[in-house]
Amino acid sequence: MLSPVHLLAGIDTLKVGGGLEAQNFYYLHDLSTVLPDTSGILSIQQITTPEQQAQFVPYHREIMRETPGISKYWHQVIIQNTHSVAVDLWFYSGATHTLMYDDVGENDFTVHAGGRNLPYTEGQKYLPNSLYPHRLLILVHLDAHEIKTLYWHSTFPDFWKRYSRSLAGYLVNNEYLQQREDVVNGENNSFAFVMGIIVAITAFLFIFYSIYREPAFFALALLALTALMWYLYTKGLLFTTLLASTSSKTGAYEVGEYILVALRVIAFYFYVIVFLNLKKIAPGWYRIFKWATVVLVGIIVTDFLLRFFILPHHFQIHILGWQMVNGGIALMLIPYLGVGIHLTIKKVPMAGIYLLGNIFNVTGLVLHTLSMNFISGPFLGTIDQWGTALMLVTFALALALRMRSMEGEVVRIDADLQAATELDAMKTSFFTSISHEFRTPLTLIVSPLEKLVDETKSTKARDRLQMILRNARRMQNLISQILDLAKIQSSKMQLRVSEHNFSKHIRTIYSAHESLADSKGISFKLSIPESELPLYYDREMMNKIVNNLLSNAFKYCKAGGDVILSVLQKKDTVDLRIENSGEPISPKDQERIFNHFQRIESADGQIEGSGVGLALVKDLLDLHHGQIQLHSDPGEYICFTSSFLLGRDHFKAEEIHIGTDPHIAEAEEPPQISEAGPGETIELTPGKELPQILIVEDNADMRAFISEELADAYAISTAVNGRLGLDTARESIPDLIISDVMMPEMDGFTFLENARQDPLLCHIPIIMLTALSTDEAKFKGLETGADDYLLKPFNTRELRIRVANLIRQRQRLRERFMLDQAQDLKEVTVSSMDEKFLRNIMDKIESNMADMEFGVKELGEQVYLSRSQLFRKLTALTNLSPTDFIRIQRLKRAASLLEQHTGNVTEIAYMVGFQNPAHFATSFKKEFGVSPSKYDPRS
Repeated sequence: MLSPVHLLAGIDTLKVGGGLEAQNFYYLHDLSTVLPDTSGILSIQQITTPEQQAQFVPYHREIMRETPGISKYWHQVIIQNTHSVAVDLWFYSGATHTLMYDDVGENDFTVHAGGRNLPYTEGQKYLPNSLYPHRLLILVHLDAHEIKTLYWHSTFPDFWKRYSRSLAGYLVNNEYLQQREDVVNGENNSFAFVMGIIVAITAFLFIFYSIYREPAFFALALLALTALMWYLYTKGLLFTTLLASTSSKTGAYEVGEYILVALRVIAFYFYVIVFLNLKKIAPGWYRIFKWATVVLVGIIVTDFLLRFFILPHHFQIHILGWQMVNGGIALMLIPYLGVGIHLTIKKVPMAGIYLLGNIFNVTGLVLHTLSMNFISGPFLGTIDQWGTALMLVTFALALALRMRSMEGEVVRIDADLQAATELDAMKTSFFTSISHEFRTPLTLIVSPLEKLVDETKSTKARDRLQMILRNARRMQNLISQILDLAKIQSSKMQLRVSEHNFSKHIRTIYSAHESLADSKGISFKLSIPESELPLYYDREMMNKIVNNLLSNAFKYCKAGGDVILSVLQKKDTVDLRIENSGEPISPKDQERIFNHFQRIESADGQIEGSGVGLALVKDLLDLHHGQIQLHSDPGEYICFTSSFLLGRDHFKAEEIHIGTDPHIAEAEEPPQISEAGPGETIELTPGKELPQILIVEDNADMRAFISEELADAYAISTAVNGRLGLDTARESIPDLIISDVMMPEMDGFTFLENARQDPLLCHIPIIMLTALSTDEAKFKGLETGADDYLLKPFNTRELRIRVANLIRQRQRLRERFMLDQAQDLKEVTVSSMDEKFLRNIMDKIESNMADMEFGVKELGEQVYLSRSQLFRKLTALTNLSPTDFIRIQRLKRAASLLEQHTGNVTEIAYMVGFQNPAHFATSFKKEFGVSPSKYDPRS
């Protein structure tokens, strides 16, 4: 940048001097005078008349800014050559158009054209400039000791008048132009070198991305490309025609500036997110970056629309908008550096290199900004470009180091994978062996149970035995399925396919399931071809495929619904379709329903499956080279379609067993699927005097078992998951809750947390009942607020004792409250939520103490509870009904007023809301043992 210029001039004349004080750059700001051309048609002859000369005033920026809408101005300045030889000076202006009038005497003028918007003309002399389009220079010749007056007529847009720091113009000599050309050539060489670096980095990154497909390479390549486009654009080498808009009214507005600034902001955001994996390792910073980027791009787009389409003539809005853009970009540097410092301190990999690259970038930007106004030096014109290049080089090296470490990581992962494969094989072998061992004791359990069921005459005992037998058979079936999965995964399950009459086989399976459909009240329909349908498959595996699909259909079909089993022969395939009515399966579940150990929810949120059956079906179909598809849309049946290829060419020779007698095979009956018992809710309410217990458990048999064990002493209600459990608890306000942990929609821990935060439920004791035996799970339950924690399998006597103890403990708290009404609430309640609830109740009563109409209904409305909810909650905490609680609070307030001698008995009775003083006296004596007139708290 140029050093400050000291003008060699008096107040009216600019003197071009010699000797030590010779200057090569002259500001015309303080020497020129200005005349606004309001009509825009003043001629040189008119402004030289005495009348117009009197209108000229000393130049200052404010006079031009204070004349909005006036874009043409006349300037004049007197210059004197103090040299004894002629000199040549060059004039240039920042206006869009300028006409220079050189006074040659006798009212004759030489006219020259200049300004920023004149097209480039070969052979003319222009100001060397590294950033903006060249400005045309106008020659001003001065003979020895000559004095002359220069006039120029300039056109300025309002925007430029408000933005530019200088509007009068400049005079320079050849020495200045040579110095400037040397500086510009240096900057251009520096620019070319830096652009070469950025081009090389960009190409390098795109090549490496095409090889490794690492997103960070692509993100950094985009960042480098947007930086390259920006610098080429500001140099005037890119998009100069496509992205530039020039108007005589609004001046030159660079459309490309908006586009490229927005692209650079987005590219930098994208790179930071990908390179640092910010969304995962620092989600707080990720949100800051995301919203800061959205806001900044929004400001850029808004200012662009205002400038070009909405308010093109409101230049003060444009200035404010662009200042907000620049300010936003500056503010974005804070989180860019902040996240680097934060992650470097936390020793996150690559964070230090990221921080170093940003330091290079920020340093370049700061020095470039300072060079415009405060400092000077070589290459400062391109220092921001050097900062960007160093940042990109740093980031590129970081990615190269990352790829090198990743290659080593791949080698290590391959070794770990091999070890994991061997370990998995060992685990599969062990699990297969232990599963086989389970079969023997299960057989010894099932067989005697079957006999006991037949021999037992007691209905209650028979029901229990049948429940035990049903679950033992489920364990047998589950173990068989897991063993099949293990065989398939270890490639030890071999196909034994032969040709069968598929229609007859499916009809046999249908017959085996008719009784199950009748017991569930489900309409079971069959649609198959009457003729024979030859198909090659493994009969045993086909039984497992069809039985699992039918079991799934019956499980999720309510009573009164439909299950349809159909077979459709196509050109090259046979489709087995199993449809059932019911709630549609969500798209999320449809994507993962065939994965191992993934379960879907029934319409009531209940889950009873193991997540093995459908996974086994898919694996068995894969062995048959078949496919399975699920179709489930609202208003339509849920449909599983299994497709089998006709013929046998798709099977290996060793998989085909022609010698199998199809008649013997088809005579075998497929095993009937054993279903779990009904899942309907049990409601046992023998009497209001019994304590109420809510059981939240997703397994129907477990709900029925616990309900039956406790039904003789408690009123039981149930829910199949945590979400329904909360609704039921809020409605009934039970005395105790027993909750499972692993449940659909809302698990037990979430249910417990919500219950403890709910003022309506926070007082209720909760027992967590779960198969999670780890200390972490137990500690989590107790820390969240569980009153007790029982592991499955549990002893029913222990469960009854723990339930009774917790209910008795709650009863003792109520009795304690009744014994001493004046005690502190913190000594009575078991949670701060209960304390807040009681204090809120008492505050409402206190604020309505004198209202004789204030009762249970009004109290419930003020605390947003129904009459029944208020009764259950208040009774559970204090053993008092809402009516008694309000009455006691009125009497306690009356006792306090009597102690303070606030008034006589009748006045105090009305003050605490009693309509009848006699009734007040009777109630007071019943509560405190003495009449109001004789009450003395000291006695």
